[in-house]
Amino acid sequence: WLQVRGTYIAGSSLTVNIYCDGILRATRTPTSEAPMKLPCGFKGSTWELELIGTMDVWSAVLAVAASDLDQLP
Repeated sequence: WLQVRGTYIAGSSLTVNIYCDGILRATRTPTSEAPMKLPCGFKGSTWELELIGTMDVWSAVLAVAASDLDQLP
């Protein structure tokens, strides 16, 4: 799961590229702070997020389960 918290306003944009062990595994374009499901079927030891756009971002979080995101402040 991916959740991006920030300022979602008209005219701003954001693309998130998700890498696992250096390989691009998913690209998402969030439009709200709602959690987004990511593809499954692979495991890795190093995860990276690349944020591209004009939106102000406060946090970007990866989680194993959507319920894990509920525990964030």
